[in-house]
Amino acid sequence: APDVFELAVGSGPSTLGELQLGDVVFASAALGRAMLDVFPGNGPLQLIAMGTGVTPLRAVIQEQVARQEKGELPARSLGLLHGCRDESEQLFADEFAGLRARGLLDYRPVLSRPEPGWPGLRGRVQEHVDAFSPTGASYLVCGSIGMVEDVVARLVSGGVSATSILAEGY
Repeated sequence: APDVFELAVGSGPSTLGELQLGDVVFASAALGRAMLDVFPGNGPLQLIAMGTGVTPLRAVIQEQVARQEKGELPARSLGLLHGCRDESEQLFADEFAGLRARGLLDYRPVLSRPEPGWPGLRGRVQEHVDAFSPTGASYLVCGSIGMVEDVVARLVSGGVSATSILAEGY
């Protein structure tokens, strides 16, 4: 919605919690439409994120779903592999689970430090990339530089063309 402003804040160094009065913060509009236009068509689109890296990918998911429901885009397989330390760090989990329940998103959270009884994937998000790579997919990857480099290397070594990958590390 145009009147909503949401902020995803990480817990590491150099986060918003460390800002001082007078510090400058840069913001931009959600770029879901622009990122979708990089990989047009109806082939599978796999989104791989770690931590707050899921935020720009959420814009892509929202844009795809909205345009698909309006009939502006064909339906396509849309997957999200999202790595976090624990359940408390799963940003937008309820929203993504709702889309999964509607059959619009293959949502797979991965926790590196789950509580006992966690029924989902465990470990680092990179360890699950091979099982998240359908034939002919395009990939958007966002997270820490190390994670992004590792995921891209795994995808390329698995036969994915570098032209089918858009990655951003921070």
